[in-house]
Amino acid sequence: MSERESFIHESVCVDQPGQQARIRRLALPRRVGGPAWMLLVLALAFQALAQSAYDFSLVNRTGRTLVNVAAAPAETGQWADNSIALKLENGQSASIRVTPNPGSFPEQWDLQLTWDDDSTAIIHDLRFENLSRLTVMRDAHGELTTLQE
Repeated sequence: MSERESFIHESVCVDQPGQQARIRRLALPRRVGGPAWMLLVLALAFQALAQSAYDFSLVNRTGRTLVNVAAAPAETGQWADNSIALKLENGQSASIRVTPNPGSFPEQWDLQLTWDDDSTAIIHDLRFENLSRLTVMRDAHGELTTLQE
């Protein structure tokens, strides 16, 4: 493909403040049409939908009632975008959906838990990609621990 027959599309993505920008380059023929154009559009749309949210089940085995769950990209503390008010008694589970900001799909997340006495705990560096169930519990010393399935 010569320069006259194609164009280069560049987009810059910054997932988190302070991270190095990634540059995506996509070379497309100038005259893309018909089935080829439709397949490209569908492929890009499918990729965007596939990464639009993370769904998992949260199981409370802490012996206390959870009243809020908030997620943020690891080490950012940006809880407001994914905060869920709930009442999750000990032994109960709830479906959780974490939706990243558009164009931002961090690999690791922090989860902030708040109990009915307003105490909080943060679980660091979770990976939501293949997570179907997260059980939060206390170990023999009373420390918060998780089981990720």
